[in-house]
Amino acid sequence: ATTRIPMRTRTGTLLPAETRGWVGRWNGMECVFSISRDLSAEQEAQQAFEQLFRRNLVPMALNSVPEVRFTDVNEAFVKMVGYSRAEVLGHTDAELGLAVQPDQQRAAAEQLQAQGRIDDLELQIRGKDGTVVDGLFSGEIVAIGGQPHLLTIMIDQTERNRAQEALRASEVAFREAQRIAHVGSWTWDSASDVVSWSDEMFRIYGLEPSSTVPPFAEQARFYDAATIARISRNTDSSLETGEPFEDEYEVLRADGSVRRVVARVEAFATGSGTPGLRGTAADVTELRDSQARSDRARAGRARKKPTAG
Repeated sequence: ATTRIPMRTRTGTLLPAETRGWVGRWNGMECVFSISRDLSAEQEAQQAFEQLFRRNLVPMALNSVPEVRFTDVNEAFVKMVGYSRAEVLGHTDAELGLAVQPDQQRAAAEQLQAQGRIDDLELQIRGKDGTVVDGLFSGEIVAIGGQPHLLTIMIDQTERNRAQEALRASEVAFREAQRIAHVGSWTWDSASDVVSWSDEMFRIYGLEPSSTVPPFAEQARFYDAATIARISRNTDSSLETGEPFEDEYEVLRADGSVRRVVARVEAFATGSGTPGLRGTAADVTELRDSQARSDRARAGRARKKPTAG
């Protein structure tokens, strides 16, 4: 039989120990044999784990193998799901309705038992009040009391995912607003000569949005000589003084068509500390054509107006 009975050392200190005993014979006499094992290191490790488990701000849970029933959860887990610890212990995810995607949850548990660990697995958990939490799970099999358990931790990704979704939605709205207004935006890093264009910039210049952005130095093909000289003077001045500038010029597309563009440009310091430029380009071709038609109409009416005398 095996028992855990503290043993007193020579100095009087109680030592946690595990003792195994059996009956046998020694020199022809019946004797009781025993072997004791010092559990001090194991107990210290258990206490350290207990403190880490209880005080951790990240939700943690222990589940039995292979039933995958909760045998312990920490306070962060209780706070996340809204169930009391007593309501959770002895139950599975399915019985509590925690699993938003039961098949994925079951597959994760099977993978954990088969491979011994899982890392950064995205799963959703439904709390007692119906709130859904986006979780990033990691876990491994550990021995507790000599029995295998699934130890899992979860990082709450809900706010992060919501922020990313909001950012994606705002980017879509921004691109759509640029398309409707015919306004493109761009940036240029002088150190790397990397140019970034929004989708509408490609359309203004007669290119597909999936095209490669031409390097800043190669964009001269879109302008005539006078415009190139003016753009060069303005950009050099802006990089030197930090003052923004605005200009209007013609863009010569590859298909031979011409667009009128109002550009607004400013210098900025990139993350590497090198200077860069960023700006917008508004396609005002239709506006200028409309203004020209209005001017011609007014001029025609003025010529036809009768004079006195």
